[in-house]
Amino acid sequence: MIPSIRPNLVLSLSLAQLLCLTPSSNGAETDTSPKKPLKVFILSGQSNMEGHAQVTTFPHIGMDPKTAPMLEKMVGPDGKPRVIDDVYIAALMSPEPSEDKVGKLTVGYAGTKFHPKIGPEFTFGIYMHEALEEPILLIKPAWGGKSLNYHFRPPSAGEWTPPPGHPDLTVGEDEPEPLPVPKSLDLPVGYQPGKEYLNPYAGRPGFFLLQGLRGCEVGKHNGVHPIYICQDIKLEAKDFPLKTGDLILGLNGQGMPENPKDFWRETVYVKTMRKLDWTLKLDRWRDGKIEEITIDLAELTLPGGKADIPELLKEKERKAAERKKSQGSHYRLMIDYINNVLGDIKRVYPEYDPEQGYEIAGFVWFQGWNDLVDSGVYPSIGKPRRFEQYSWLMSHFIRDVRTDLNAPDMPFVIGVLGVGGQDAYKDFREAMAAPADDSEFRGTVKAVQTADYWDEQLDRLSEIASKVNLKSKEIAAEKGLKGQALQKAVAEYEATVWTPEEKAIHAAGVSNKGYHYLGSAKMMGQFGKAFAEAILEIQSGKKSGK
Repeated sequence: MIPSIRPNLVLSLSLAQLLCLTPSSNGAETDTSPKKPLKVFILSGQSNMEGHAQVTTFPHIGMDPKTAPMLEKMVGPDGKPRVIDDVYIAALMSPEPSEDKVGKLTVGYAGTKFHPKIGPEFTFGIYMHEALEEPILLIKPAWGGKSLNYHFRPPSAGEWTPPPGHPDLTVGEDEPEPLPVPKSLDLPVGYQPGKEYLNPYAGRPGFFLLQGLRGCEVGKHNGVHPIYICQDIKLEAKDFPLKTGDLILGLNGQGMPENPKDFWRETVYVKTMRKLDWTLKLDRWRDGKIEEITIDLAELTLPGGKADIPELLKEKERKAAERKKSQGSHYRLMIDYINNVLGDIKRVYPEYDPEQGYEIAGFVWFQGWNDLVDSGVYPSIGKPRRFEQYSWLMSHFIRDVRTDLNAPDMPFVIGVLGVGGQDAYKDFREAMAAPADDSEFRGTVKAVQTADYWDEQLDRLSEIASKVNLKSKEIAAEKGLKGQALQKAVAEYEATVWTPEEKAIHAAGVSNKGYHYLGSAKMMGQFGKAFAEAILEIQSGKKSGK
């Protein structure tokens, strides 16, 4: 509805504004200037764009003076999450477009249906609306567990050809300098690491998967970094030569280096299982004794042993060819969904006037975890330039979405993976951010480092909570305590590892695992705000000609 202009306000209007005023049928002045196009912003990616921060973690935002003002924008005077009247959203987190959720922006357009959650969309919409002061439409197609190299693979990417000097060209050829395997370890018989090592996100130890085998890092011992076997492996009628409590000190004659997880993956998967000879030599510590053992992976895992390997490889090649046909499935799903929403905006935003049209004013991409952990696509583990292919794919992705959405200068924001903070996954984070520095994209693409908002205190308290949880199970098992007696024993242990204040902060701030930014609304809220500010900065630079 166009408001009438009261006579006493006309004197304050500019000449340009006056030219847009014409008499209405009842003699009042009416604004006939054309409506601005509806601003449309697209937010896409995987699980952290879906968002897994429960509303129960909102109070933690107010505990920090730096973020408390953000909480005031997220909740009303009654303490309940706000509904933003002029911001509408269409969110799809299912493979079925009919299962999307649409309406005015508030909490609940994220994660699963079981708990009200937010992703970056909530504060993105709040701060963008505050800056633009006009209606906004958000379109959020996001799916957890998806990679850029496969699911979101852009159609123009084709096949990756490593450039000259890239380590992918020499994978498996350059053998590292052998690290001596110690002849003894200063460990007691029956040694077990701290129980916290059984949690893959406590202290960020790694898991080493091999047909059900699980292991974890235990630090440096006698010059090597052993892998501790956390769980027995179960095989039908065959004995696996590793069990809980064993330590792997070396592989194929080399002691375990400082990054045993990466060395394990590269040795087992790249240098052993991808070749016809599936034989692995281990230096095993058990009950104080070190010995070299040979594991025939084919004999243990394939019904016909090594005779099955050629046929197995053919089957893998066949499946790979089939899988290749569906490359880019979620890229296509994303584009189709965006176009479907734009083709019927009134379904999402009933007051939309088609005559005003729309403008795709920005795109935010927040993804990365599945590419980070894919050693098959990025095999040069531990080497510089390992994730250069991701940068290449991201550049194609930016070009393709701009082309497919007919938005050649669309501002584009890369939400760089920040799980673990500034010291985690630096090589991958650099590769994610790299396109923003390319001359082709300079000024229209920005990288937002979400590691800047990683909450170190919550991370530390989450590790303590894992210790408490494991200790409670240990107490229950060893002492047979239940009910109030168990609660009392656990409380006595808790008093030795954290304060009541720290426990309260953890309860208020954490609702998920580390790879989901601990399910922290404080972190997610800051991401959304930073993404909005980055797009506004791009738009400002374009207007000023920078």
